[in-house]
Parts: sequence; C-alpha cells; structure tokens
Amino acid sequence: MAEVNGLAFNNSLGAGSSPNTEEPPENSSLSAPRSPPPELSAVLVADLWLWRLYPPLLLILGTFGNCATIATLRRLRSGWSSISVYLTALALTDTSLLYSGLLTLWLRQSFGVNIFSRHIVACKLFPWLNNSLGTLSAWLVVCLTLQRAASVIWPHRVSVICTRHRSYVVIGVVSVIIGLLYSHMIYGYDLQLVGQGPSRICDLRSAEYSQFWGDIWARVDLFIYSIVPSVVIVGGNGALVWKLAASTRRATQKLSAGQSLQNDDRAKKTSSATITVIVVSLTFVCFSVPLTIYVNSVFSKISDRGETSPFQYLVYNSLMLLYLSNFAVNFYLYCLTGSRFREAFFSMLPCWANGTTNVKRAATTKGTSIYSVSASEQNHNT
Repeated sequence: MAEVNGLAFNNSLGAGSSPNTEEPPENSSLSAPRSPPPELSAVLVADLWLWRLYPPLLLILGTFGNCATIATLRRLRSGWSSISVYLTALALTDTSLLYSGLLTLWLRQSFGVNIFSRHIVACKLFPWLNNSLGTLSAWLVVCLTLQRAASVIWPHRVSVICTRHRSYVVIGVVSVIIGLLYSHMIYGYDLQLVGQGPSRICDLRSAEYSQFWGDIWARVDLFIYSIVPSVVIVGGNGALVWKLAASTRRATQKLSAGQSLQNDDRAKKTSSATITVIVVSLTFVCFSVPLTIYVNSVFSKISDRGETSPFQYLVYNSLMLLYLSNFAVNFYLYCLTGSRFREAFFSMLPCWANGTTNVKRAATTKGTSIYSVSASEQNHNT
C-alpha cells in the first residue's frame, strides 16, 4: 500500500495523492484552475480562492519578515551570539522554502504552471530541496529550543558550551545529514510520459521505488520530520516553563519580603528571550502536527481506497497552507514577544529613527548602548 506523505511534497507539493498517481482527477481541486461552472460546489470554489489569495500574501509577509529578522539581528549585535546564529539560519531556510516550495505550488495550483515537469533537473532538485529544507527548519527549531533550555538551566556554563563557532558546526552537520538522508529522492524522481502523448509529469520513477516510499520511507520521514522534533520541542519547552515559573516565584518571594531584585534588567531580558523561544517552537508544532495527523491517519487511507472528496481535498490543502505558514510568521512572533527585538526593528524605520535618537544617545552616555550587550550576555539574550 502506497501511503500519502503530506510532508513529501509529492507532485509539486500539493498533489495530495499517492506517490504513484500520475494526475489528480479532473473534478478535484488540484486540477489546473479554470472558470468554475455554475454547478461547481461551494467547497471547490473555496479551495480555488484559497489557493489564489493566501499563497501570495504568505510570500509577501514571509519574505519581508525573514529579511527584517536578519537585518534586526545584525543591528542588535546579538548576531554574534549562538542563539542568533540559529535564528538567522532559520530565517534563511524559511525564505528558501517559501520560494522553492510555496511559490512553485502556487504557480501550479493557480496558473497550471508545473515547474517540476519542465525539466529533468527541476524534477529531481525541487522534491529533494523542499523535503530537506522542511526537515532542516524543524531541526533548527529543535536546536534553538535546546540551546535556550541549556542557557536557562546552566546559565554559568552556557557561554562555554554554546559558542557561536559550535553553532555554525551544528548547523553544518545537521544540514549535511538531512541532505544525505533525502538524497535518494534525486534518484527516485523522474519525468514520466503521460499516456501515449508527449506530455511528461514529474513522478516516482518506478513501482519498486513507489513501494519503498509507501512501505518504508513515509514512516522514516514521519519519524525524522515530525515525531522526534515535536517530542524534543515539547520536552524542552516544559523545562523552560518550569524554570521560568521557578524564577517568577523567587522574584515574588523577594518582593514580598521587601528585598531588592539584583540584575532585574538582565532577568527580564532572559525571561523575554525564553518566552520568544517557547512561542516560536510551540507555533511550529501547532502548525505542522495537524497536517501530519490528518495525512497519516485519514487522508492516506481514503486516498488508497479512491474515496477522496472535494471537502477532504479542501481540508488537506488548508492544513498544507497552515504548515507552510510556519515559514513566514517567525518575525512577527519575535516582535510580539521580544521587546529588545521590537525596539531594534522600529529603530531602523525612518519614522522611528528620529524619535529614538535621544534615547540611544542617553543610553550610550551611560556607557551601555541598547544595541550592544556584554560578552556574558550574548549567549543568554535574543
């Protein structure tokens, strides 16, 4: 039985069909868009407009947000810290996936332009690239969560353990391992003739590879991409919440006893960074897990039986777009939860620059610019 793996981006990221299916059915929401006849159901109309409106908005917001993230991190000068290395790598990965994945899917769904089937290089490159980038993004969130947990649990050792150089090494090693794990897709995808005509479609190259995909790789991919990262992220966030709650209790006890809080500003920055990591990582889980559950528990079974309906395709496509939203929202989460990040971003805007000049000058006069942090803080703050 060939299983549907919603994270595999089969047939240009959105086929929602089993890997050995050549073309979606003519009455499905995955056919090339055309003017809907009067009898077309409301579900198909909703699916049509979902693909026409949401992806371009996501591309605009994601491109702006990820570029603004990189620029803001450099302005904060925390780009030299290990946690900002992960944030920068995550922004670059997410931007790449928006264009290699979401853009190609939008062109196919809204305009009938299937880039995968245009050339053998695109057919082999894009499935491998999309799967690798999606999994890499998941594991960068894992690295970010673990690094933050280590900085909160062992604050005096994290500057030695989690250095900027080691962050580069970790990102490089994880990227190579993931790329190699998915490299079989370069062999497995090929241009296949459709019927007796000259048309070709990018699909799995053989029945044997299709069987390998459905019986073995779909489960391996589910384990690598979803199960392990989700468990680690939830566990790491549990440790962060526990330490954050303990820190809050200690601060409350000191205040009730009339004691002054030392290093209050640093504690606030640490708490803000911790909350940011918790929100980002849990958002990733909440946006990606629903697609995984639906594809592997519902859609794969009804697809194998040939019982898919327009409503089920609409649910699949909606969850796919929710998953792809992962790669466009991080900047807005940083601004929502990180006060220093938000201030640094607004200071780059011309309309805010004049208003913050006096604040920056006053802070610099006191010996500490709001855009610089001490060496001991660089590995603790976002």
